[in-house]
Amino acid sequence: MTKIAFVGVPAAGKTTIMRAFVEAKRKAGMDVNIIVSDFVINHRIQKEDPIIKQYEKEHGPIGPEIFLAENRCIALAKNKKQSVLEHLEQCFLLDIINLAQEGDYIDFGGRALLFPEVRKLLKEKGFVIIFLSATLETVWKRLENDEEWRTRPTYVTAEENNPGNGWRDNAIAHRNRIKDFEKIADHTISVDDKSVEDIVNEALTLLETYKHTEQKTNHFVCR
Repeated sequence: MTKIAFVGVPAAGKTTIMRAFVEAKRKAGMDVNIIVSDFVINHRIQKEDPIIKQYEKEHGPIGPEIFLAENRCIALAKNKKQSVLEHLEQCFLLDIINLAQEGDYIDFGGRALLFPEVRKLLKEKGFVIIFLSATLETVWKRLENDEEWRTRPTYVTAEENNPGNGWRDNAIAHRNRIKDFEKIADHTISVDDKSVEDIVNEALTLLETYKHTEQKTNHFVCR
């Protein structure tokens, strides 16, 4: 059994597709574990987390109001601490990857592949990377009907720069990086005009022919 990373542009449907994919694997008798990196990061932004302690030791207090917020990532973004959020996000992502076990299926947020060390560590750790690609038309259509998107950190910061059109700026920025994402992915699956079932079946077929080789690696640490 191997480790799988689902990555993709925002609104590609990573979480929905991965949950369906994991359910299909479990029905087939496979013991797999699902990890949603965004949920893990938000939960771990707490005063006593080792990564937070290390950050505050080196850079000073983050601010008590952040730890009291329901969505701490949003709180960081809204409090003009985007650079802090990005630093912590990268640290937590590296930690998630380092701690991953065989059979872990990880749903990485739309910004995960923007960090070079995250991209490198995924390859070093022998993850099978499945990139879910979507056209701008597909992304825009989904975001227009998704109020939850307007509460995500990437939208909040983009909206501050261009009120009313922030989500479009963000979608374009991520879409422009697709070629870079495709370079590190083992498989690219287009989600355009496909059902969740069709996408899951395509992913299952791809992985049946994939021969995974575990590599000996060193752990990355946040500095």
